[in-house]
Amino acid sequence: MERIRQILLSRPAEHPTVQVIRYGLIAGCGYLLAIAIYSGELAIGISPYAALGVAFVLNGLFNFAFIRIWAFPPSGRAVRSDLTRFAIVAAVSFVFNYASFAVLYSGIGLGASTSQRLAILIAAPVTFLLNRLWSFRSHPHRA
Repeated sequence: MERIRQILLSRPAEHPTVQVIRYGLIAGCGYLLAIAIYSGELAIGISPYAALGVAFVLNGLFNFAFIRIWAFPPSGRAVRSDLTRFAIVAAVSFVFNYASFAVLYSGIGLGASTSQRLAILIAAPVTFLLNRLWSFRSHPHRA
């Protein structure tokens, strides 16, 4: 139990296993947030495709803040630099998400909410790897 507490509360997360656990917890919370926002947008009549963007941006801001603070060790770069890298990865992730959603929703005929839930899960591994290996990778001249 003490080891679990250390994993969850220690900072920074240098070990890859700890990074995966922390990233997974943040992504899980972000997933719930994104689905809640998306469902709310659908409920007020926003089209399924248009609703993707708003939910994605709000979820991205949530994820960036917590991933930078808790999931990965400090990169040694300025917040702006990390945010720029994160935004580029988010754009790549959005392409995966949007394409997956289109196939599931328009191609296969699943409901909008189900398609979005699955699309997020399809894009998640790509997002994790790009964030870990590039967005938040330690700067070589980190203090």
